[in-house]
Amino acid sequence: GCPLKSMGWYHAMQILDGRIPGAQLRHVVEPWYMDTRSKDFPGYQEFHTWRQQEQDKNSKEISFHSNVTDVPVKTNEGKELRLCIISARTSDN
Repeated sequence: GCPLKSMGWYHAMQILDGRIPGAQLRHVVEPWYMDTRSKDFPGYQEFHTWRQQEQDKNSKEISFHSNVTDVPVKTNEGKELRLCIISARTSDN
């Protein structure tokens, strides 16, 4: 979601700021802003600026995807635990 405006961004920042002990942000799925059709809409530039900043700070450990099917299957024999946080407008659910 859009930095400083969406709950998805807020939850990502909670993880990145260390407010959720033991959690690591590895994958972000953002179908709208990862699609070039949104480039002329509010929030597009802010999202991509934030994305680049976080990838630079975190040695590119965070992958950004346009679709959940693009998230790679975990490969370390099941030792990695994953949690999916879905954030959307209440009116859209």
